[in-house]
Amino acid sequence: MAQFHFVEDYRNHVQRLLEVHPRDEAMSLAVGGEWDRLGNMLSDFVLQHGVTDGMRLLDFGCGSGRLAFYLAQKCRLSAYVGLDVVDELLDYARERVPSPNYLFESNRALSLPSNLASFDVICSFSVFTHLLQTEIFLYLQAFEKALVPGGRLIVSFIELSSHWQVFELSCQAHAHHGQPYPHLNQFLEKHQISTMLNHLRFEHLHFIESDDGIGQTVVIATKPTGASVGL
Repeated sequence: MAQFHFVEDYRNHVQRLLEVHPRDEAMSLAVGGEWDRLGNMLSDFVLQHGVTDGMRLLDFGCGSGRLAFYLAQKCRLSAYVGLDVVDELLDYARERVPSPNYLFESNRALSLPSNLASFDVICSFSVFTHLLQTEIFLYLQAFEKALVPGGRLIVSFIELSSHWQVFELSCQAHAHHGQPYPHLNQFLEKHQISTMLNHLRFEHLHFIESDDGIGQTVVIATKPTGASVGL
């Protein structure tokens, strides 16, 4: 059976990078480059927005471990779980963050592993940027179920209105290769994210503009204290 598009795209993308770059450089380029600068920045960002000692954190789309590496130096989490679809990225993350409190697992389903416990915070950076809208909602539904009541969601996405140059480059690559290349770039607007989160009854939605945060738009929302909701 064929893999999901994002599994095939990213496995092929990482293999191409490993063929032409030294491993450390390939592992950085696979998550957008500037591994140290962005890892340091992302760790500061999540700490500024509610991550504290003793929490359980799920890093959905952890890549090669840049967030985990710097977060481990700044915060004493009770547990960290990083999920990704590429084994080479997960292997690298395990090497860079050998702490027993930091677990890196493969997940290639449109859901979360059933063995995971609940989390205080779920973050996902530069992941919804490469998924179809239906896939985004399915993962949001899984996040809502995996968060403790009052748990926090921190997710980044790219807006068409503020990333037009990236959109044009994506169009050129699509035209040249006859398909999205090297992977799908998804452009969303705030009202689309709000619609999905409101349907799942997330509360206290707050958007941080790309220029004020990490270079992508970020939404921060809180799971209500009531029961989980379905589709």
